[in-house]
Amino acid sequence: MRDIDDTKQPLLEHLIELRRRLLWCLATLVATFFLCFAFARDIFAVLVQPLLKAGQGKLIYTDVFEAFFAQVKVALFAAIMLSFPVVATQLWKFVAPGMYAKEKKAFLPFLLMTPIFFAAGAAFAYFVAMPWALRFLLGFQGNIGGV
Repeated sequence: MRDIDDTKQPLLEHLIELRRRLLWCLATLVATFFLCFAFARDIFAVLVQPLLKAGQGKLIYTDVFEAFFAQVKVALFAAIMLSFPVVATQLWKFVAPGMYAKEKKAFLPFLLMTPIFFAAGAAFAYFVAMPWALRFLLGFQGNIGGV
């Protein structure tokens, strides 16, 4: 790894590069959103499994558009998750030229461990925290105080 890039760019060139990188991020997000929206029902079916296992077999929508917006939200969050590697890469490509070689080497373990910790956190939330929280929260439904 070499030290900071020797090239000097004026502010306008930095802003043009930032705009180009942000457009790549946005294009990736839009493309993955439409891909995920096509599979939103399947993704939603996986996400509601802890709810089904907790004993709640029926979803209740209180608004006419709520089922549609639930699919949009599922597709959007799935798209954010899928497009994050591209977003992180674009961020790194924008920031890395301004870093010293030692700073780049110090940042490498964080880059490598981020996907591992993200996957571990998501697995913990899905398999441990959600089932426990759903059983607790579903315990509040029904007759309380005669109502």
